[in-house]
Amino acid sequence: MNIEQLRYFEAVARLGTISAAASELSVTQPALSRSIARLEKELGLELFDRKGKRVLINAAGEELLPHACAILHEERIIRDSMQELADRRRTITIGSIAPAPLWYLTDMIIEQFPDQLLSSKTITLEESSSVLMNGEFDLIISDRAFDYPSVRCAHLMDEQIFVSVPNQSKLATKDKLSAGDLKGETFVMYGGVGFWADVVQSALPHSEFIIQEEYNVFRSLAQSSQAFCFLSDSVYSLWEIPGRTIVPLDIEGVFTRFYLIVRDDAPQVAHDIFDHVKLRACRRNLERSSHKR
Repeated sequence: MNIEQLRYFEAVARLGTISAAASELSVTQPALSRSIARLEKELGLELFDRKGKRVLINAAGEELLPHACAILHEERIIRDSMQELADRRRTITIGSIAPAPLWYLTDMIIEQFPDQLLSSKTITLEESSSVLMNGEFDLIISDRAFDYPSVRCAHLMDEQIFVSVPNQSKLATKDKLSAGDLKGETFVMYGGVGFWADVVQSALPHSEFIIQEEYNVFRSLAQSSQAFCFLSDSVYSLWEIPGRTIVPLDIEGVFTRFYLIVRDDAPQVAHDIFDHVKLRACRRNLERSSHKR
């Protein structure tokens, strides 16, 4: 006796015909009939009375039915429990157009879902739409609030870019810096800043950019050289460097709102993460509203 035989038996007992049960179970009628026959042979009892195309459950079948239903119910519970565990252990993939919102989301996931495995990749603005539609990632971080069918979108965080200026520079005393102020200056830039690199390089075509792919090397250069560098309000605490002043930028595009996007067909744990982010955003909005009163 096995689970498949009990599942077939329950369907025939409930539906009353081999053909109806075979259709529901997506098996052939001969295969279903053979399975029932093997079950009856193993038990040494007939479970149905055959009357033409109808099969009527008999006394032996009535005795077996509640036990079969109980076993099938427990089997479903076990499957659901194991599937939930598998979903939790499944690696969630994240595509992000910038590092700061990815760091922010990762910290949030680690706090709320400590056992969740994550894999991330930086994507371009142009790629964000295509990778969303083809399901390459479970979660997408973009500056676009996609209004697509079968897609959910929630505010994740805001980020603004500033300039870290050596105190010896005359620009360190200014309240804000324009593209004209920064024309011709040399910048050290971390290669992993995502789309921000395009924003600042487009705004400052006459400046020189030293791109450093290794973060620790970039940080060391920023600390030891007189070059300017960019940073965002999301990492201020990491940049309390003596001898430097942080100055706001007066350049279009230096403020960005990031959104977390999930497809309807993403794994359940991706939706759990999305719902947690959405709840956090609602709480932030309520706190801001209460502070304004």
